[in-house]
Amino acid sequence: MIKIERLVKSFGSQQVLRGLDLEVATGSITVIIGRSGGGKSVLLRHLIGLLRPDGGRVLVNGADVTRLSGRALDEVRRRYGVVFQGGALFDSMTCAANVAFPLRENLRLPAAEVATRVEASLAQVGLEGMGSKYPAEVSGGMRKRVAIARALVTEPEIVFFDEPTTGLDPILVNTIHHLVHRRHGEPRDSRDLRDRRRRRHAARRADRGGRAAGGHPGVAEPGRPAVHPRRAGRRGGSLMERTRVNVTVGLFVLIGILALGYLSVNLGRVSFLGGVGYRVTAEFPSVGGLKPGSTVEIAGVEIGRVESIALKDYQALVTLRIDSRVKLQEDSIASIKTKGLIGEKYLRISPGGSEKIIPPGGRIREVEAPVDFEELLSKYIFGKV
Repeated sequence: MIKIERLVKSFGSQQVLRGLDLEVATGSITVIIGRSGGGKSVLLRHLIGLLRPDGGRVLVNGADVTRLSGRALDEVRRRYGVVFQGGALFDSMTCAANVAFPLRENLRLPAAEVATRVEASLAQVGLEGMGSKYPAEVSGGMRKRVAIARALVTEPEIVFFDEPTTGLDPILVNTIHHLVHRRHGEPRDSRDLRDRRRRRHAARRADRGGRAAGGHPGVAEPGRPAVHPRRAGRRGGSLMERTRVNVTVGLFVLIGILALGYLSVNLGRVSFLGGVGYRVTAEFPSVGGLKPGSTVEIAGVEIGRVESIALKDYQALVTLRIDSRVKLQEDSIASIKTKGLIGEKYLRISPGGSEKIIPPGGRIREVEAPVDFEELLSKYIFGKV
């Protein structure tokens, strides 16, 4: 059993752990979850004897590790397996040598047995045949798995995992979780699982959960993550809060769709009226940048759109869709103009005086091509204008 009593730790003026209490039963899997900087790694260092608390105790099977040192502390640590947040591999050793290190240092096993256990441990984390590579030659996810293999190779009684699945793909995450559970069921089991980022996966597999919030003790219940006392009252309002957020997001999406529809109609890219109006055509020697969708105007008022532009007998055949309420005289003139000096092209119609009206499918015979600014500038430079 691991028992933490009123653990306190500060670094200068920053208080990290504030009277933390936690109890981990023998044979259980416990998850400690919390925000970054909440004191989880500091707690882990106290559990393995790397930090001394300012107050409180850490009891492992009745022994207070905060008061142990030398060989007595080493005896407790031999029962541990630790996966550090960054892996903490030896760069000068191969992956296999890293995994074999605790076996050679603590158990003094024959070389053949060490090799067998190392190979089996690497295989468990999906790294068969990778033992000869150095940490710098494998990916970050692989280094993390090598660290897990090293922590489990001695079959420790207690295993501490600091972010064991960070940087791994979903399939390997599931593999590591199953590995922990499988080893947990063996005679020498892992009794403490700590994964601070993958909350959903860890909480589903944990016997008990503890959520660290700013170094305060949490309230733990079997089979569910713990709730910090200050946050316990917020659970009831969570559904209402989510509903309010969903409604707000829905309104923003609806406003966005309406705005897009308005712009589409006004820009002539989408017609919700299914092409209302009648068609007339006009032939130009050049359209000079006029495009389908460009506006058709009389006296600055939009009366239609350019529907299509095609080549006919080396002339540009422009098809217009005109508002059915607007009638065009037979002697109307169609001119291609520019909004501003170099703005968007549009087609301007100057009404005529004839009593005859251009029928649907008819043609505007009088046209004015756009001004060719390049040609005009050339003539001006060479004194022809």
